[in-house]
Amino acid sequence: LEDFMRDLERIRLGPLHELESRLNEAQAFHAHALRSTNPRAEREAMARVESIAQSTRTAAVEARRLLEALKGEVDNLPASAGTTEVNVRHQSFAGVSERLRTLLHSHCEAQQKFRTEMDAKLRRQFRDYNFEADDTTLAAMADGHRSDQSGGRPGSSTSQ
Repeated sequence: LEDFMRDLERIRLGPLHELESRLNEAQAFHAHALRSTNPRAEREAMARVESIAQSTRTAAVEARRLLEALKGEVDNLPASAGTTEVNVRHQSFAGVSERLRTLLHSHCEAQQKFRTEMDAKLRRQFRDYNFEADDTTLAAMADGHRSDQSGGRPGSSTSQ
C-alpha cells in the first residue's frame, strides 16, 4: 500500500502539478495575446500559448500513462488484501484520476474561451480596417490571419 500511495503522490506532484502550472501560465498568455495591440507582441504571445499547450498535452499524456500503469494495482488486488486497503486504493486512485479529469476539462474550456475571444478580437480589428466587409468576409479574413500566425496551419495556434 505504501508503494502504491507513493506512486500516486509522484503523479500528483509530477505531471499533475506540471499540468496545473501550465494551465495557469496559459491563462496569463491568453490575456496577454488578447490585450496586445502590437502585432509582434501578439505573435509572440500566440507562439507561447502554443508552446504551453504542447507542454500541457505532454503532462496530461504522462499523467494518464502513469495512472493506467497503477490501475492494475487497484483492479487486481490479491484476495489477501483487506477491505480497508482496497477502499484506500480505490478512493486514492479515484481522487487523482478525478483531478486529472478536472484539469483537462479546465484546459479545454480555457482553450475554447480563448479561441472565441481571439476570434472576436480579430473580427473587431478587421472591421476597423474594412468598414464595408460583411461577417462572412470578416470570418474568412480572421481565419487567414490565424493561419498566418500559426505558420500556415489553420487553427494550430490555439490547439488543445
